[in-house]
Amino acid sequence: MIELSMGITLKSIRWKEGQKVVHNLPGKRGIRMDFCVEDGDGNFFDLEMQKQNQGNIPKRTRFYQALTDAPFLKSGEVGFDNLKPAYLVVICGFDLFGFGNYRYTFGNYCEEIPGLYLGDGCKKILLNTGGNNDKEVDKTLIDFLHYVENSDEAALPAGCDERLRHLHKKIVNIKSSEEMEVTYMKMQERDRLI
Repeated sequence: MIELSMGITLKSIRWKEGQKVVHNLPGKRGIRMDFCVEDGDGNFFDLEMQKQNQGNIPKRTRFYQALTDAPFLKSGEVGFDNLKPAYLVVICGFDLFGFGNYRYTFGNYCEEIPGLYLGDGCKKILLNTGGNNDKEVDKTLIDFLHYVENSDEAALPAGCDERLRHLHKKIVNIKSSEEMEVTYMKMQERDRLI
């Protein structure tokens, strides 16, 4: 999903984790990341899904970025060299900004000097499953986002990327697994209780 979202190929994965919880200070809000990966080059990716616009994506990405960075530095550590390049990808079932783009990429830049970027190693990528700028993005991304919107066999276009076909096979297996259905129901119940 990360490769399809960002148009990259990961050489290797050092670790991956779904539903990773990062705690904050006692009494302060933590986060639960949908899916995160550290690749073999030390890049950190957090992949989130947001079906409905709750009006909080910009500040949510800011908060998630802060808490995802915190575990990379030990208490009392001098310097910030151990902060990994980080990419926060949010796949939205809506167009947050209304420009019709499939992808909106944000980095920290200087407002006074065009083209001057801070270079803090952080990017936020917001994806829109309903974009319409087909000529400006790779077909692989478009196919993937359309599939996210309708995850069934009919949503797989002929000649689509093999990674998307592989993802579809995984989803079919998950949907047909009784064990996964029980796990999903337990997660829903836990979320309701929380």
